Amino acid sequence: MKRTIGTSFAGVLAACAMAVGLAAGPAQAHGVTIDDTDSQGYLNYPGARCNYTNQAVSIVRTEKSLIVICITGANRFYYKGLRLSDGAAIEIDDPTYQSPGTWYARAGETLYHFNEYEFYVSNSSVGIIGYKPVLESRGVTRG
Repeated sequence: MKRTIGTSFAGVLAACAMAVGLAAGPAQAHGVTIDDTDSQGYLNYPGARCNYTNQAVSIVRTEKSLIVICITGANRFYYKGLRLSDGAAIEIDDPTYQSPGTWYARAGETLYHFNEYEFYVSNSSVGIIGYKPVLESRGVTRG
């Protein structure tokens, strides 16, 4: 089931993403690697692929997620994430990039953030609710 969430927060922390999975090492659980991408994100995974002709500016893979930050023709960013275990997808408008190389997004009380090394999901009520190291990335340090 695909979920789409759109949010915009007056230039502070905006949306970024929920994502999903694989196993580390050459024998991947779903056979997906960063090599299975092109300029729009992951091939064969619409939940982690930019819409229309939009281009990916950041592509990330964790143990359980595929994440793509896309840019529109109007120079707006959006996040797409896919959980590989069940195909759940999320799309969030206007993720915020902050140096050095970290993307942030908020959907309600949930904050998603990642850089080239790690991906966190936290909730304002309970704190960190998920962490995964980034196994592969491309373009994360560019915002």
